[in-house]
Amino acid sequence: MQSAPKLALMTEPLAKRLAQRLRNELDQSGITQQQLADALSVAQSTVSRWLTGRYTVPIEQLEPIARVLGVEIADLLGAPLATARRAS
Repeated sequence: MQSAPKLALMTEPLAKRLAQRLRNELDQSGITQQQLADALSVAQSTVSRWLTGRYTVPIEQLEPIARVLGVEIADLLGAPLATARRAS
């Protein structure tokens, strides 16, 4: 018997945008994939797969990722209000 497919908690465009924003924030912060993985208690390969979009970042990891990177969750998701707020 096959298991039921898991429901995606993020739409594909949102997941792709999150992967891109996460890559950008890592680059800007100077934090390595390994350092992020260690801070989140996940494997470096998991972080790598998040960055390539092969895996979707679990919702429950958004807050810890944002905290490590020193950004708001909205910044990772690409919310227009967060971007405007940062610029002012």
